[in-house]
Amino acid sequence: SIGTVALVVATMVWLSSASQLTDDFALQGWGFDAVAQGSAGSLPPSATRALAARDDVVAMSAYAQRIVTYRSADADVFSLTGVKQSIPLVLRRGRAPAGPNEVAAGPLVLRATGRTVGDQLVLPGDDGPVSVTIVGEVVFPALGNNGFGGAILMTEDTAQHFGVPVNSGLLLELAPGADVGAMERAAGDTTSLSQPFSPPNIVRLRDVRGIAAALATFFAVFGLAVFAFGMVTGGHHQRRDLAVMRAVGLRRRGVLAAFRWQGLIVLAASIVVGAPLGAALGRTVWRVTSRNLGTLDAWRIPPVQLAVAALVALGASLAVAAVSARGPARERIAVGLRAE
Repeated sequence: SIGTVALVVATMVWLSSASQLTDDFALQGWGFDAVAQGSAGSLPPSATRALAARDDVVAMSAYAQRIVTYRSADADVFSLTGVKQSIPLVLRRGRAPAGPNEVAAGPLVLRATGRTVGDQLVLPGDDGPVSVTIVGEVVFPALGNNGFGGAILMTEDTAQHFGVPVNSGLLLELAPGADVGAMERAAGDTTSLSQPFSPPNIVRLRDVRGIAAALATFFAVFGLAVFAFGMVTGGHHQRRDLAVMRAVGLRRRGVLAAFRWQGLIVLAASIVVGAPLGAALGRTVWRVTSRNLGTLDAWRIPPVQLAVAALVALGASLAVAAVSARGPARERIAVGLRAE
């Protein structure tokens, strides 16, 4: 029972963490509400002016994307420039780049280069190697870059060392209830607005949530079956003891109460020991799952779902105890006394 409770809790913790990550775009680096992009890879100035003039656009930053080849692999370099206030970065640690040759790198970049916040990183620039200081670890969404979690962000002054942009657009923070369609029409026919979306690896994670839910149900049903088997066999082995107690005055209600207390004690012990083990197991499995996703940590213990599961387990244990007690309670005392 302890192992079953641990498996159920671990699966529920993993499922809750996966649901939180796939449903909360902020954990995927979306610190803004929409992206404006032009059909030719860049926005016309008229679109920028039209969007900046709207009251339902709370903040807006322009971004430019460049490609830097590092260790035979392409790295995406983004520079952000505030147009109407500024869009804050989603950081795992450290701070946003503010000075010359300061960068915030995605988690996959740090893992691939073996660097961490505070280290130096040498990137190939147009006029020779450029040494930059990593001041933060950033989570940036997939906006045409090669890999989610593999972006490097810097100021526009620093980015100019790496050639001309291959793509550009606007990051928008919108007021509640903003009409995205009206914004798109105001920006012009060559401008499209995209709202938050998930990269393929997180979409796949969303698709397997049903499997995790089915697995949790299987563990719960299996645990209930094991518990019921233990109660029935335990009652069978205690037939003689129960018969002796009935012979000295224990009534059928007392037999039922004894089975109920036995079920409650087993359930309580299983929850007290198995729930912490399950939470730790779920945490470990989630860390392995999310290690290469490049997002903020979405690990979460679902208190409401666990409380409901505990109440269902309580009701099931009482029902099993009642069914298991029927035979010993109704059996003739003489028959029970002859049992081995």
